[in-house]
Amino acid sequence: MSKTGNWVLELEEEFYDKCCHIVSDCEHMEEFVSKMSAHYDLVKHFSDDDITEIVNSVWNDYWEENRP
Repeated sequence: MSKTGNWVLELEEEFYDKCCHIVSDCEHMEEFVSKMSAHYDLVKHFSDDDITEIVNSVWNDYWEENRP
């Protein structure tokens, strides 16, 4: 893969890592979305719908595994 392709994959991985780290600090979806919006620049090559889908998926997966 090209250097650019590797760089893009690294940015995507960093975004996912931030999602997984930040989600545990949030009590509400709106709080999570707000905190994650500061990191949207990492995946600016994604559409807004794609970013929303990723954030929603991480939120749902986290709370499915960690129900009170």
